[in-house]
This record gives sequence, C-alpha cells and structure tokens, in this order.
Amino acid sequence: MSVLASINCGILFLIFVLINQWTVTRISNLEEQEKRTAEQQARTSRAELVKTQAKTDELSAELLRFVAPRSLPDDQLDALRACLHDGPRGPVVMAFLKTENDAEGYATQIGKVLTETGYDVTTSSTVWLQLPVKGIYLCARDVANAPVHAVHIQRCFQTAGIRLRAHEDRKMFSDMNVPEDSIIFIVGARE
Repeated sequence: MSVLASINCGILFLIFVLINQWTVTRISNLEEQEKRTAEQQARTSRAELVKTQAKTDELSAELLRFVAPRSLPDDQLDALRACLHDGPRGPVVMAFLKTENDAEGYATQIGKVLTETGYDVTTSSTVWLQLPVKGIYLCARDVANAPVHAVHIQRCFQTAGIRLRAHEDRKMFSDMNVPEDSIIFIVGARE
C-alpha cells in the first residue's frame, strides 16, 4: 500500500472517529435533554395529580352532602340536649318531605331529641311531596306570635350550629289540623 493510501485511510479513520465522537456526544446530549424534559413533565403531572385529587376530594365531599343521609353528630346532639333542657316546652308536630329519602330518619332523630328533653312530640300523618321552604324549619301559624318554645328551639339549634329557619304558613296548620299552641318542625329538601 502506498503512503498516499495510508494517509487517506488515516484521514478517513480520523474523520470516522470524529463523526463517531460527535454522534455519541449528540445522542448523549439528546438523551439527557429528553430525561430532563421527562422529569419536568413528571413533576408537572404529579402537581396536576395533586390538584386533581384535591378537587376530586372537594367534589366528593360536596356530593356526599347531597347523597349521604342527614343526621346529627354527637357533639350537636349533646349541645341540643343541654340547651333544650333549659327552656320552655310545648307541643311539636314533626313533618317531613316524603320525596327526600333521608327526611323521615332525620325527623325521627330530631323528634327523639325533643322528646328526651321534655317536649310533647307527635309525627304528622300528612304526606308532603312538596314544601315551600328547603332545609329544616319551624312553621308557626303566626311567626310574630309564635309559641315561646318555638323561639327556644330555634335558638338551641342555632347554638348547636344548625340552621333552623322560621316560616309562617296558616294553610299548613289548617291542612294538618295542628293545635293552636303547637309548632310544626319540618324536615324538607336539602339546601
């Protein structure tokens, strides 16, 4: 082989080595860049997953508020018993919205607390499929002249952290044939 051929082979070999080195370095740089991009995307995905999980938990809690049966937790029961025991008593007629699946159980629980604390509680036999107000509320024949035990019950529920509104409905009183000195405690649709 001639010297010129040897030089050409050497030059080709050197070019091959340089191209090979450049290719290896380029591939290594691209792999490192892809790794950093994938790590960044993983961090972003984890952060999005945490946000999504928090939103899912929030929505689940909100949904549970609408589907879980309503009931009074022990701390509210204790607060109600303590407050209701120290006040005027009178007749209470429990009524509930028949189309609300948990209303009867909730009304029963509330009626039991009222009975335990000395109120004369009866349950209405009227089947209510629609009510004028959502939530739980006390219905009086005349709100301005409501029986004193109505005001006390409302105050005790509010003290226990339970929203209990007042509502005036003369027609409901006449439809249910409720005695003059009674109040109607209604468990209606969820708010």
